[in-house]
Amino acid sequence: MDPKKYDKFMVDSVIFYLADKSDYKGIDPQEMKELADLFNKDIAAAFKDKYPLVAEPGPNVGRIRIAITNIKQSRPGVSAVTSIIPSELASAL
Repeated sequence: MDPKKYDKFMVDSVIFYLADKSDYKGIDPQEMKELADLFNKDIAAAFKDKYPLVAEPGPNVGRIRIAITNIKQSRPGVSAVTSIIPSELASAL
């Protein structure tokens, strides 16, 4: 992919995949939505002032798809945010 040929980008929402061997497979849907929203917001901020973001494919539009894979959650009852974000950062949030 030659990023120089694109002057706009379309970014799909991030997708999370639990590891097959994760001890705990349940994650609160609202917490996952909040994580995805924060991630998507950070991606948009990274593109700000560099490239316009668009919602539809078209000429000179690059499409970015991001997946975070192999997530291992082993402690039920602990929020997804504190399971993924280091505790030092989570306490500052």
